[in-house]
Amino acid sequence: MMSVEVLLLVIFVGAIVSYFLLRPRGIGEDTGGMTKLAPIEDWDPIVALKNSTVAMRAARVGAPTLKSLWRLKNPFVSDSVELQLSYRQALYKALAKVDDSAWRGIARVVADAVRPLLFRCTAPDGVCITADLRQVSLNTSLAAVLKALFNIDNIACDKLSYVGSEIHRITTEGKRHALTADASKDIPEDVRRSADTLIQALQDVFIDAAVSTELAETILYRVSGSPPPEEFNPLNLLLPAFEAPWRSILYTLLAALQPGPRSPEYALTLRNRPPDRSPDPQSLAIAYESLRLYPPIRRISRVLKIHRYRSDPAGPIDLGRDRATI
Repeated sequence: MMSVEVLLLVIFVGAIVSYFLLRPRGIGEDTGGMTKLAPIEDWDPIVALKNSTVAMRAARVGAPTLKSLWRLKNPFVSDSVELQLSYRQALYKALAKVDDSAWRGIARVVADAVRPLLFRCTAPDGVCITADLRQVSLNTSLAAVLKALFNIDNIACDKLSYVGSEIHRITTEGKRHALTADASKDIPEDVRRSADTLIQALQDVFIDAAVSTELAETILYRVSGSPPPEEFNPLNLLLPAFEAPWRSILYTLLAALQPGPRSPEYALTLRNRPPDRSPDPQSLAIAYESLRLYPPIRRISRVLKIHRYRSDPAGPIDLGRDRATI
């Protein structure tokens, strides 16, 4: 159930972003019948992808560093079975409420997040739209997650840009520190201060929005041991919900918008899908391929005690008792 909703979220955000990147101008505005997208000056998409995936390449090495840097208490890896169960139940309930009406609300929030990031220039042969696709992916993914999980929908574009960019920048800095000769030393003070400042900014967002969803009440405030406005860390839920999917959105946009004979077809397929209808086969194919290349949930492998299976092939294997690695 959760994977289906995550898939739809990625498809939907990609569709809304593609629509606003490529839609014609309003009535009375001459576009010349053509809309083109141009990257920002001196922006190399390959460099952007390399910078975006450095965290994934160093994931295992840098995990302890990031846990300390972000002050994470992830319920998924908690020793409390009760806490893990309450986390999943609250998450399932939150995602189950994402119906047609909720999708329209998410569409509005994503549209508001992407508009200020687009720069249009009218030319005789059409309209050229310039956009930083990485920033577009960060802002729209963050806006969608905040709306879908916490019903937060009034965040200004500059705040979204700050939060999304800082999560990526600080995460990358933390991972790079973990790969250097100084990995055994403390995290640089300026990086830690930046992380603390970001956490405080997110706390203010949740307090100002008076977030009281079951997901927040059950997990965010309970994990920290105290309800708001005391100490709690929104990144415990926001980071796993946002960090990987925004890259999936970036991959999808780069693939759909790069020059090629099928590019207009791919872009229009995403752009023309209404939020209250099921995705058509081509939209699903684009989304599945993007998710295959960069899944929003890290792969899980388990080390089974194979001798137990050989001794009783017909008997059940309690995977919960075997060691799992993520």
